[in-house]
Parts: sequence; structure tokens; C-alpha cells
Amino acid sequence: MEERRAAVGKREDRRVRRTRALLEQGLVQLLEKKPIREITVRELTNLIDINRGTFYLYYRDIYDMVEKIEEEYYRRLVEMLDAAREEKEDKRIRNGLQDFFVFIRENKDLCRVFLGENGDEAFLQKILLLIKEKCREQWPKTLNISDEEFEYRYSFAASGILGIVRYWLSADCDQPAEKVALLAERCIMRGIIPHLKKEA
Repeated sequence: MEERRAAVGKREDRRVRRTRALLEQGLVQLLEKKPIREITVRELTNLIDINRGTFYLYYRDIYDMVEKIEEEYYRRLVEMLDAAREEKEDKRIRNGLQDFFVFIRENKDLCRVFLGENGDEAFLQKILLLIKEKCREQWPKTLNISDEEFEYRYSFAASGILGIVRYWLSADCDQPAEKVALLAERCIMRGIIPHLKKEA
């Protein structure tokens, strides 16, 4: 009897995951065309051919769905950053960036719309603030810099990384995550001009 219940539970879990994945894919398709305020539950459920009642099993409305998706991705990002902090100092930035770009590639469709014109700017700022606080724990100690200099350095690095991510997504993540992470690391650690001079 217990085995039977476990088997039924697994089937239900798979069904839930599949339904949520379909809803997420449909939402991405719609966000590529229009802002969230113009998306309706009916439109989303018609697109992926499920009953509206099924949608309401998981979410109150479209805004609730986006919020829950963002919460899940934020949680995963926190876990990833915390894991990177446990790395040895000489490997922390490289491994952290590699994990970050693998994460972007694995969720490229959602990341593309969230960082696009129909994305959630508040969520992006929340992520940047999270990364900033993680960097604040390490950079001033490691680099021996003032709080003011940290703000300038972080602003430069964050804007650069965001630019790399957006360009990579626009190219459909055509380069391996490890290669892009290495490029980002070089830009952070050596700057742009010194690297170009070395290659010349």
C-alpha cells in the first residue's frame, strides 16, 4: 500500500512540474511580445491548452505567478552565491562566475524576457543588490579599499557583467558558459585595456 501511494505521489509530482513548466514557457512566449499588465490568465491558458481552473490551482493571477517564479529563481541564486563563498579565495570569482553563467544558459528564455523591455526592473535591482551585498562581504577585505571605492568598483563590474549577459542572451547563448565566464573574469580582474594590450 505504501509503495502504491509513493508511486501515485511521484506521478502527481511529475504532473505538477510538467504543468508549471508549460505555464512558465507560455508566460515567456507572451512576455516576448507584451508587458505583464496586458497578459491575462485566459490568454495564457489558451496558448498552452489547459483549463483556467488548473492555473488557479497554483497561482492567484499572472502577477502572483511572476512573483513566485522570481522567488524561486532568487532562492536558487542565493544558494549559488553562498556555495561560491565557500570556495578557496583564488577560485571564488572564477567558479562563481561559471556557476552564474551556467544558471543563465539553463534558464535563457526566462532570463531573456526578465532582462528585456517587458521584464521586471524591480526584480533585476533586487538581484543586483543581493550580489552587491555578497561582494561587500569580501571585496573591501581582499582589495583593501574604502567603502566609496567599493561603490565605484562594484558599479563598474555590475554594469559590465549585465552587459555581457544581455549580449550573450541576444546571441542565444551561442558561446559556452565557461568561455563567457572566463571573459567576464578577465574584465573584472584585469580591466579591458590591459587585456587588449597583452593580446596585441
